Amino acid sequence: TVPRWEDTRASSGFNFRMMELQGAVGIAQLRKLDDIVKAQRANAKLLWAAISDISGVVPRFSPEGSYETFDALVFFVQNEKVARECRKQLLKIGLGTKILPEATSWHFAAEWSHMKELVENDASALFNKFPVSTKLLKRAVSIPVGVNMPNIDLKSLHKAIVSACNLGSD
Repeated sequence: TVPRWEDTRASSGFNFRMMELQGAVGIAQLRKLDDIVKAQRANAKLLWAAISDISGVVPRFSPEGSYETFDALVFFVQNEKVARECRKQLLKIGLGTKILPEATSWHFAAEWSHMKELVENDASALFNKFPVSTKLLKRAVSIPVGVNMPNIDLKSLHKAIVSACNLGSD
């Protein structure tokens, strides 16, 4: 078993057909969507309030007219070293995290060497097509935001990010 961001793929596409039962469950879940998004936005606001004063921590930009559902709070730090240190510190306090420098192979087209339609004969050409995105993703940290987050210790969160920013910027 490999971490999700190191998953092996041989071709493009997925088979996401659903059974009727899965569709029925999905429809029932959609009825709760507004409440779920409301709770996640409130929890993300609490998380952001706990870390927004830390030097070098910058929120992800949302285009005008858009809004986030906040399944994750994404922010940027000074560099990849700091981002990786954030992950380490967050895991120490028991807070789940996915650090975007590690998740790029799964979620970022520049790393999709398995997609023949994109890479043709030169996978490195695809990687070089996204220089700004690559730089941003290497500095990004993502904290999953749940509907119920009763045990979150905001002081420990703040301390963990401060520690990461201080250790990683050496």
